[in-house]
Amino acid sequence: MDFIIAKQTAMATCIEHKGIVVGLQSSDYTTSQFKAFKKSILQVLRYCDHVHLVLVEAEYRQYMNDAGAVIPVPTDPGTSPNFTGLTDLGQIEHSKAIFNANKIAYYAQEGVSDAIKNIISQNVPESILSVLQDEEHGFANVTALEMMTAIGDVATDNEAFSVAEMLQQYRTMPDLEADEPLGNYFHKAEKLAKKLSSETPNPVPNHGALQVELLAHIKAHGGYKDDVDVWEVKPSANRTWDEFKSFFKESDKKRRLLLKFGVSSQSSPFGANNVTDNEIDVKISTQVAAGLAQITKAVESSLDIALATVPTCTSNRITSSTAAATKRIEELTQEVEKLKKENGRNSRSRESQRKMDKKCPHCNRWHPYIAEEKCYGHPNFSGEVPSGWKKADP
Repeated sequence: MDFIIAKQTAMATCIEHKGIVVGLQSSDYTTSQFKAFKKSILQVLRYCDHVHLVLVEAEYRQYMNDAGAVIPVPTDPGTSPNFTGLTDLGQIEHSKAIFNANKIAYYAQEGVSDAIKNIISQNVPESILSVLQDEEHGFANVTALEMMTAIGDVATDNEAFSVAEMLQQYRTMPDLEADEPLGNYFHKAEKLAKKLSSETPNPVPNHGALQVELLAHIKAHGGYKDDVDVWEVKPSANRTWDEFKSFFKESDKKRRLLLKFGVSSQSSPFGANNVTDNEIDVKISTQVAAGLAQITKAVESSLDIALATVPTCTSNRITSSTAAATKRIEELTQEVEKLKKENGRNSRSRESQRKMDKKCPHCNRWHPYIAEEKCYGHPNFSGEVPSGWKKADP
């Protein structure tokens, strides 16, 4: 089909010019190095006529030297043209032509998007984009613009900073409601600390002090309450800076995922982890139903078009289309089962959390993941109590 060829051609054009990309070899890169990288990515996209994929509107207008330029956003026109109300053959043919053109434009952009995201990920250190990468789907649900924004966010123009400015930046707490993930903040804080160490004769404020301030900042936000409670009962040996980064980076990722599904991280008394079964079940069921309906409609429309517009269509071709559709439905069914299993695990976790409706009487802390009899303060606790542990103030 023409639109499939358009997608493959667009991808091939991108890949053909990937050699001009100026990659970022180290995670400690400056703003000027990022600009060179972005410029080379734009050069690749210019060959594909899709520079808008990594530019916001203001940048796009400046790049096009046109104050009125609008970023083109082709959308999937569906599986077949809409002939409703059309009776004239000329109108029908015109509608077909517009549909085909839109379909080709949409799939060409999808091809360029897939290719450029792959090129971007191959030319930056893996740690930079880890906050956006999904363990199962990679960067499938992330745009090229989001990837470039994340890369630009952690670039620092060290030469432009005085020591005082860098210290101020190092001590500035992140905006937890902003689009930037908490993982990016950790990365920038470590880069600034490294630069400060090379620029100042006196020791840089250690990450331990920053960790105390940041924990208080996260706790005050309210959306991470459940995870804060879990963190605070960890043994001191397991509350290092590296453990802190890893723990709250995942916590932040989880909270943002819930928000993406339309579930407020502050809608329950236990924060992001304790959304109700019904909230998540409704979201999952809605998405699954929409996916199945879309696949069913696509299969039916594809077969209808094949039978109506291709008189010489053989049974083998119909069988092939049906087999492909069946395979896609099977894949979707497997995804549904995964969601059900995951939701089952989450439901059990949430159920255990709901059982704890007040602080533990033995330690004055919330610990929904830890049974009361396993609390360090429980009179029958037989394990080793960490050095320095004591009951929290009421």
